[in-house]
Amino acid sequence: MYDGLRVKFPELFKDERCPPFPAGAIFGLYNVTFIDTRRVAFEKLFQYIVSQKELKCSDKLSQFLEYSNLLKALSRQADQASQVPRHANPGAPRTSVHSDGSLDATLSFQEAILLIKSLRKERENEHAAFAEIRRLAELDFENEVQARVEESSPVCKICWLKSVEVTLVPCGHTVMCEKCATDCPGHRCPFCNVEFTQSLKVFF
Repeated sequence: MYDGLRVKFPELFKDERCPPFPAGAIFGLYNVTFIDTRRVAFEKLFQYIVSQKELKCSDKLSQFLEYSNLLKALSRQADQASQVPRHANPGAPRTSVHSDGSLDATLSFQEAILLIKSLRKERENEHAAFAEIRRLAELDFENEVQARVEESSPVCKICWLKSVEVTLVPCGHTVMCEKCATDCPGHRCPFCNVEFTQSLKVFF
C-alpha cells in the first residue's frame, strides 16, 4: 500500500541552480552525488511541503510529514546516504518529475514508520549526548571556579599551609596566619623586621 503526494512547485523551484529533488534520495537509497549537489533544493522542497497547509494528501502521509521533523535531519540523512551502495532498490520510493515542474512522490507507510523510528532514536541519542556535555561543562565550570578561588586566596608565607589571617600593626604586612604571627620570634615582622604591637584579624 502506497500513499501518494503530488506537489505543484512554485516558480522558485524552476531555477536551474535548484532543480527538483527526487524524493527517493530523501531516504538515502541512491544517487549520493545528486544528494550532495542538490542540498539547497532538498531543503527548499521540504520547507515548501511542510508550509503548505492546502496540500491534498493522505492522512498517513500528512501525519508523517508533521511528525518526522525532516528539516532537522537533512544533513544526517545525506551523510547516511553516502554509505548506501549505488544500485536500484526495489523498495525505494517511486518518483517522477513532470515538465511543468511538479513532482510525484510515493512512500510506503512501512517505510515512513521505520524512518520516524530512526529519527526518533537519533533525537533521543542527541538529547542524551547534549545532557552529558552540559553536565561535564557545568562540572568543569565548578572546578574552574574552585581553582580560581583557591588561587586568589593568599597563603601564609611562613607555613605555606593556612590562609593569611592577620595584619601586623604598625607595619601593615598581611602575610601570615594567626598561629605563625603568635609564634613569630620577638614579635618582629619577618619581612621588614619591624616590631609589631598587635595582629588584627582580617577576612578575604
